[in-house]
Amino acid sequence: MFFLKLIKKKLLKNNTRQSPVCKIGRLALAGASFKQKINPKPMKKTIFIFTITLLSCVGHYTHAQTSNSSSIEDWSNIVLVSKVEGLNTTGVHFEYLQNRNRWWGDWLLPWAIRYQSTELRDKTFNKTNYRTASMGQLTIGINAYNPLTENLLLNLDGGVIVGNEKLTSFSGANTERVFVGLSLFQGILFVPKTTIPIVLKAGIYEEVLNSKLYNFDIGVKIGAGIKF
Repeated sequence: MFFLKLIKKKLLKNNTRQSPVCKIGRLALAGASFKQKINPKPMKKTIFIFTITLLSCVGHYTHAQTSNSSSIEDWSNIVLVSKVEGLNTTGVHFEYLQNRNRWWGDWLLPWAIRYQSTELRDKTFNKTNYRTASMGQLTIGINAYNPLTENLLLNLDGGVIVGNEKLTSFSGANTERVFVGLSLFQGILFVPKTTIPIVLKAGIYEEVLNSKLYNFDIGVKIGAGIKF
């Protein structure tokens, strides 16, 4: 009888504690993450424990991840001006970011809007059938930022391009048309945690579009701006 009372007492006491499955699952999750860096081959036991972890702890884990990530970035707006040098074009990009501290896992997802003034390189323009040409384009999309350090963020951008081009053929005929496309960017954003509101950005961009002047471009982007 004494042992039965003791067991009953322990069971009642454990009801107020965290689930032991949740504790074991968290340890297994950390171990799996560490092991995969050394050996990418999955283990059946680790997968089983990881599944149990998701079923028993997913609500708490997601809340903790969002809370920890959201406290990293305290800026609300960033305005950037960047110089771009590509295979087919050269120009200037104007970019605005609005941060509402919305996260997808470890990725911060601010809204972004960009306008770019573009000039064709001579070698690219000489391959066209036009005497003169001018173009401008607007990119609307989402930028993703993954904090690498306190001041440095990995930056991946994706957006839809909507542009306008004015073309003059050798016969003197003028044409104005709208073109669309997709843009990608991979780089870094430096946001210092100081009273100086200067930010820096650098990376590589790619564009695919249905312009009459060129259909693909890849190049380097380097910019600076302010946060507020």
